[in-house]
Amino acid sequence: MKNILEFLERTSAQYAYKTAFADEEQALSFAQVQAMARSGGSELIRRGLKNEPVVVFMKKAPQTIAAFFSVIYAGCMYVPMDVGMPLHRVRMILKKLSPKAIICDESSRATAEELGFGDKIIDCTELFSAKPDDAALAAVRARQIDTDPIYIVFTSGSTGTPKGVTIPHRGIIDYSEWVVSTFGYGEDTVMAS
Repeated sequence: MKNILEFLERTSAQYAYKTAFADEEQALSFAQVQAMARSGGSELIRRGLKNEPVVVFMKKAPQTIAAFFSVIYAGCMYVPMDVGMPLHRVRMILKKLSPKAIICDESSRATAEELGFGDKIIDCTELFSAKPDDAALAAVRARQIDTDPIYIVFTSGSTGTPKGVTIPHRGIIDYSEWVVSTFGYGEDTVMAS
């Protein structure tokens, strides 16, 4: 295994209609998450994004996970940003990243516009409604290796200045396999956060 998307695709093939992610407002099956992510990834590819950070500035919800996977399908790395984060911190992170795209939802769009990223803002509903492009997705996948980054998380560190930590596919694959074998998680395990 060299790509975390293999986890999603394998699980979706085996448990398509089982709930993958849910909150009090929405529940998405594995098949729905995969379909949304393939559509979103295709749209990001169509927009010319390649091997770069894409900020996901959305409230915590099941569709946010689909946005993360969309970025991975496009061969980019997602940067999760909490919509409740102080704006001065968001600005510092955005200045470091200089992202070409910021994915938002209805609740975060106005703030994203206030930050001055108007033409770089992509509404998640636009991503998820795009037509999947199997050839483009396959071309991206063919170039990916297990050390490619999939996300960047920012910490404050001891100085209070945001610093990005980059995590590759291999890091998540190894961690996931360790967690499953160590704690005995299976197909009926339900996790809450």
